Amino acid sequence: MFDFIQSMIERTWFAYVILFIMAAFGVYYLYSFINDNCQRITMEGNQEEARRNGIQGEAVIISSNLTPELQDVLVKKKKSLDLTISVTGPDDISFEVRTTHLVNPLMLDDYRMGKILVVKFVPGDKEKTVIIDNNKAK
Repeated sequence: MFDFIQSMIERTWFAYVILFIMAAFGVYYLYSFINDNCQRITMEGNQEEARRNGIQGEAVIISSNLTPELQDVLVKKKKSLDLTISVTGPDDISFEVRTTHLVNPLMLDDYRMGKILVVKFVPGDKEKTVIIDNNKAK
């Protein structure tokens, strides 16, 4: 492979352009891969902290849509939903948060607008909110 690239470079300047384009695509792919995984790791860490240290409350689903980039994909045999929920907790704590949740495809109807879910959240950091009662949506 390297002999082929070296012989191409010796014969024409066009090979430099091709190699630059290949390198640019490689760097872009690597950046996208790292960025997506960092976001996922941060989200999972926030949810884990909410599970361990969070306060229990209720949430009403304001909107529910399949995650656009994962509409036709199953993740761990589940569908990915983007939910906007209104969380209420003790001491009149209330806020809205947008979260992603994996749901069994047969239970998508349980995550419609107006349904009530049980959640855990860390007060003061609404990004640390997790749905803990996904089987008993009302």
